[in-house]
Amino acid sequence: MHLLDFFRSAPLHERLLSSDAARNPALNWAIRHHTGLIVVALLLFIVCWQCFLYPAFFSPLRHLPGPPWGHWLLGQFGEIVKAEAGILQYEWARKYASNGEPCIRAVGPFGIERVIFLTPNAAQQILVDDVYDFPRPDFERNTLGEVTGHGLLTVEGEDHKQMRKMMTPAFSSAHLAQLVDLFYPPLEACVRVLNKQIEEKGGKDADSAVMDVYHIMSRCTLDIICDTAFGLKANSLEKGHELAEAYEQLIDLQSGQNLVMLILKTTLPGFNFMTHLSKPFLPKILVGPLDTLDDSMKRINAVSKKLIEEKTGAMSGDEAAQGKDVLSLLVAANKGDDGQSYLNEQQMMDQVLTFLGAGHETTASGMTWTLWLLANDQKRQDKLREECADLIARRIDPDQQQLNSLKYLEACVKESLRVMPPVPMTFRKARVPKTVEGVYLPKDTLIYMGNRVMLSLPELWGDDSKEFKPERWLDIPDDAKEEDKPGKSMHSYQVFIQGPHMCIGAAMAKLEMKAMLCYLLAHYKFELAEEGQTVTPTAAITMKPEGGLPLRVTRVTTAATALS
Repeated sequence: MHLLDFFRSAPLHERLLSSDAARNPALNWAIRHHTGLIVVALLLFIVCWQCFLYPAFFSPLRHLPGPPWGHWLLGQFGEIVKAEAGILQYEWARKYASNGEPCIRAVGPFGIERVIFLTPNAAQQILVDDVYDFPRPDFERNTLGEVTGHGLLTVEGEDHKQMRKMMTPAFSSAHLAQLVDLFYPPLEACVRVLNKQIEEKGGKDADSAVMDVYHIMSRCTLDIICDTAFGLKANSLEKGHELAEAYEQLIDLQSGQNLVMLILKTTLPGFNFMTHLSKPFLPKILVGPLDTLDDSMKRINAVSKKLIEEKTGAMSGDEAAQGKDVLSLLVAANKGDDGQSYLNEQQMMDQVLTFLGAGHETTASGMTWTLWLLANDQKRQDKLREECADLIARRIDPDQQQLNSLKYLEACVKESLRVMPPVPMTFRKARVPKTVEGVYLPKDTLIYMGNRVMLSLPELWGDDSKEFKPERWLDIPDDAKEEDKPGKSMHSYQVFIQGPHMCIGAAMAKLEMKAMLCYLLAHYKFELAEEGQTVTPTAAITMKPEGGLPLRVTRVTTAATALS
């Protein structure tokens, strides 16, 4: 019998008294008068078992290589929270898996073990072959659901299959080709904003100024996703918008400490109630982020609900009113032949939140890190600018085919996403006992999928794996064997995940980044704000530069700008 079943089946003293041992008069008396002590002793044993005895002496995973235990109660959790996303795990991989081991083990809080797999074969099995045996753990699903809705990112099994089937046509290559022209009005606004900041900071005749490019990229990608996904002309770059303000509040919360608070909020029963009662006595540093989160999500949810109502009303009133944005297609696909909706209003709102969260912030972070890498490598930036300016000079708003034809642009986007992935890690758990790469995983084993770790391993990417080197993606024969390609396998490139849970908007995100880079590099040069500038990545769900990213932005003269 499971220990918890022992407590559930009857009051403790009755359960103990009914046992054979309780027939002893002395023991009978002790049980009746010391039930409290017995409960405390049992609880202490459970804590010791969970936090120390099982992972140290009985777990099938105890023999795996990995870092030392760490803190007696929290394990390595404190070090993980303080470290840059993925870097500590990378160092562990280099140190403890140097003999070709496929994974390492690290102990977290309360003795919870996490296995970090390091091979493409493991990624293929977990994310593709046996994907529904490795769902997201509850804490990650709840955390994602809090800020991106319980949409495609968090559902599992049959619900996920049906939802993905409904949404796939909206992200097809043919439909993306129709959306590309919507990228350019926000990019034109972006150029106006950059020029305005240059003039405000340096004077009317100035050619350059230092500005926070992360803030600008975030608003630009928000304007693009609002138009392409919802048909909403937000124009947050020039006029501001409540969505932009709410998301900026939300994104500023990203830190290891706030992530812990969010996990507690979404997984600990009664956490919200207890926090509300004790709010007057808690320090602002604890309750402030939670208040900001609640306020931001209320504002975002209000906009999401309004968008759903408008699209549903347009569809029911006039089929001709259907737009080409993603939400219009989803609303149309949501109606069955019998007139009933597959998804209810809340589920539709969850999709809106998913589009906004996943389609906005990840692309903004990807663009920002690309500009950072190019600012540190002027030679490669010049080479990319030459390719982009030539295209922009021929057509100010390149289409999908033209953008995809630029080989060096493609290489730079893929390489920047490899070196600085917007989503540095994700988690899975074993739904049933499984064996991966010869390692037996008991049911509920927590698996850390280190996207940034795998994207940096020298065994997969060569001795220059930590360098930004777009050339690694060039001149690869179409018939090249897997072992001759960068990363040796498609399952090494864990930027958008692989398999059924692969980011449905991956192609759109890459196309958007290409359009943005092409347009901006044809007009500006991006340099470090000062010599020796450093930047600290911070991550909760996505990885962004802490405190923004100041760069010097300089107007340039190219074939494209000469015609404008």
